[in-house]
Amino acid sequence: MSPAPPLEPGPLTLTILVNYVDDFNESKLISDTLEIEVLPQPEPPIDPNQPGGEGSPPQTEESFFDMLARAFLGLIGLDSVRPTPVLSPDPGEPFGPKGNTEKPGFFKKPGF
Repeated sequence: MSPAPPLEPGPLTLTILVNYVDDFNESKLISDTLEIEVLPQPEPPIDPNQPGGEGSPPQTEESFFDMLARAFLGLIGLDSVRPTPVLSPDPGEPFGPKGNTEKPGFFKKPGF
């Protein structure tokens, strides 16, 4: 098998050759020609979780001493991942679960 990526979109003539030896020890050749349409390469999707994507937090500058502290933590086997800034919630949206706002454990008696 030989991969042959097309260089440009458009029609492509593909010739397939199969050479084999049959049960009677005779060499056989089967050939077929296919006409295919090559499509342009699609744009890769943007992953918001990748660095530089839409959903990634902004990278902060790290001082020399921060890098030195991370290297030391890595040498002694502790977590040395670069800290990521925490995105604050939208100020217009209430913080916490949505839905029931009553205090837990408070039951209303019917009729009161």
